[in-house]
Amino acid sequence: MNRKWIILICFLPIIFTQCSDPVSSGPVSDPFSLKPGNKWQYITYEYFYGKERIYDTLTVEITKEIAYNLNGKTYTTFVQQKRDGQFLEDWNWLYSTGENGIYQCGGIASVDTLFRRDLRYKYPVQKGDSWSVPFIGYDSYGQKFSIIETLNFDCYSTNDSLTTPAGTFHCTVYHYKRHPSEDVMEYWEYFEYFAPNVGEVGIIIKRANSGELIYKTLITSYDVK
Repeated sequence: MNRKWIILICFLPIIFTQCSDPVSSGPVSDPFSLKPGNKWQYITYEYFYGKERIYDTLTVEITKEIAYNLNGKTYTTFVQQKRDGQFLEDWNWLYSTGENGIYQCGGIASVDTLFRRDLRYKYPVQKGDSWSVPFIGYDSYGQKFSIIETLNFDCYSTNDSLTTPAGTFHCTVYHYKRHPSEDVMEYWEYFEYFAPNVGEVGIIIKRANSGELIYKTLITSYDVK
């Protein structure tokens, strides 16, 4: 698989502060909280011929808040830093809250910057809602951000559960399909799980044609202020 492109897949530390039913109850005050200093740790399992093995670990942290100008308007965005195992990425993703949920705002690196404002996670949301999301990647060879494709997101569930090393969480689940790499023809399905007052607690990736489990990433610990 071609690993040239670093894809904005995970993890976005969104903190839901809604009541137990995210649809009927609606948000309480601000439904998301992106705060500098918040940190999440994850473990990823790979599944091969029915066998499970530890694939990698991941640490995600909100490091700071910055302002940027887009089309004559100034927005506040939060900088997300990721450490994949022992590798600290030298680029960062940007996210902000907005009137319809969480917006992906691009990325910053030492030699390139991309500022945008696209709705990624709709909230409040109902099961079956769908919307389009530009998919951002970072070319680690050319050191450049780019829009790779447009994905069709939908809300898979508003009341699902996921058991992790950090506990069992009741979640809202977002779903989309994509080719995992430019040299892979099949589609993979991505299910992203978000829990109230915690954030993203897991991602499950399956083959779209068979439902076979490929990867599972689960939260192991978190420090949320």
